[in-house]
Amino acid sequence: MLGNSRNRSFVWRLSLFCLGLGTGAMGGLGGGDFARAQEGVYATIGTGSVSGVYYALGSAICRQMNQSRKEHGVNCSAEATEGSIYNIGQMRANEYNFSVVQSDWQYHAMTGSSKFREAGPYSELRAVFSAHPEPFTVLARAGTGITTFDDLKGKKVNLGPLDSGQRATTEALLKVMGWSLDDFAQVGTLNATDQSKALCDGEYDAIVYTVGHPNRSVGSAARSCDVAFVSVPADVVAKVLELGGYFSAVTIPIGTYREIEDPADTFGVRATLVTKASAPDDIVYALVKATFENLGDVKRMDRALGNLKPEEMVSEGLTAPLHPGARRYYEEVGLLPAAK
Repeated sequence: MLGNSRNRSFVWRLSLFCLGLGTGAMGGLGGGDFARAQEGVYATIGTGSVSGVYYALGSAICRQMNQSRKEHGVNCSAEATEGSIYNIGQMRANEYNFSVVQSDWQYHAMTGSSKFREAGPYSELRAVFSAHPEPFTVLARAGTGITTFDDLKGKKVNLGPLDSGQRATTEALLKVMGWSLDDFAQVGTLNATDQSKALCDGEYDAIVYTVGHPNRSVGSAARSCDVAFVSVPADVVAKVLELGGYFSAVTIPIGTYREIEDPADTFGVRATLVTKASAPDDIVYALVKATFENLGDVKRMDRALGNLKPEEMVSEGLTAPLHPGARRYYEEVGLLPAAK
């Protein structure tokens, strides 16, 4: 795996050269000369915590890409990261070729709003596909007195890493409610891998996690101590939905976790895969083809990926323009109408 921005920038330059500036026909991918010319070409995907669904999704994509490497010659690697905002920043700095990000932060990156106001619009951002829905999830430990969202005031709450999408989404929610971080007794920055143990050990009274369900981190907490979901009030959800079409009302249903009895009413986003306009068409095409033609294997990588639907993956939660390589595949298989 290439270790610095100069080398990773070279990855794409090499790809562009080998692919005829990204416009070569896909039929050329089957040729031996092309496969040999592509040796040493890497694609990196920024994901999230190793216990989260983003990492599972990125790993699943790369597994399918690497199994078909003889066809396209691209080596795929999924990297554990702090999440959406970090991923976009690293992709903008030519560290990653692809990134998994929340749909709300895809929007903000594209428009240069919210956390990306200073950096400005990321006009080179391109959508590849969307994945699973991700409810905004609040999990509280029994004995803390937390049964409603208002009960979180004055409590110790882990909101996640500073550069994570969930942290920024929480801050947007607090703004809608007229709250601030000062309303909590303590604000944590633990990642998903560490937060469950910290919750059950009493370091925090509640944790916030924007994630697809079922999830290993939430499941670990549910098995280790007595926890419950905390719903977001309906009037607050309504205000959040007014912020943009990248949010939707969501319910985490009964039975998602055997140990948690009650459902949770909340809002959610979509996980999305994005890349850059400079990404060679044939590499993006190959990645999408490998993913969609082996979607059953991708779904088996994590229970939260089990309900992926191709027709939703090409439309839901996508703000940035579709990359031409992705669109070409969707048109070929009839998921999108052919351009006139």
